[in-house]
Formats: sequence, C-alpha cells, structure tokens
Amino acid sequence: MPPTNSDESSRQRAVLVRFAGLGVEFAAGIVVFVLVGYWIDSKLDSAPIGVVTGALLGCVGGMYNLIRSSIRLSRTMSPPPRRPEPPDDEQRPQAPS
Repeated sequence: MPPTNSDESSRQRAVLVRFAGLGVEFAAGIVVFVLVGYWIDSKLDSAPIGVVTGALLGCVGGMYNLIRSSIRLSRTMSPPPRRPEPPDDEQRPQAPS
C-alpha cells in the first residue's frame, strides 16, 4: 500500500521534532559537564579549571552528537537516489564473442 499524504506529513513532523530536540540535547550536555566541572572544582579547590574543562568537553561532545544526529536525520528525510535509466533509442554495445 503506497504511503498516504498524512503518513508522509506525520513522518516529516516526527523528523522535525527530532531536529528541534537536538538543540535541547546540545544544551543539556553542556550543562551536565559544567555541573560536573563545578563539583570537581569544589572537591579539589581548583576554581575555574573544572568548569572551563567541563564546558569545553560539553561543547565538543555536544557538537559531535549534533553533527552525527543531523547527518543521520537528513538521510532519513531525503528519498533514496534513483539511478538514471539509459535511453531506449541508443543501442548498447555488444561484447565481442
């Protein structure tokens, strides 16, 4: 059974919601790593080093996840490429026997 218009629109809506969620994941990763860095700073009394390191790790990890997920989602949104068919009016070369 071919997909209906509502099936297609609901699939696109789900993908777009996933794209929107990527920003929240990015921010959450940074916040978690900053909080871990803050906790490390409080235990080791190493003021800004843990927070800065946590922020950098959160940004790097968040960007990696953002790029990886975006590539995967963009592949699911685009249709698979079609192979061009050769024209019918041209004859195909015959292999020598």
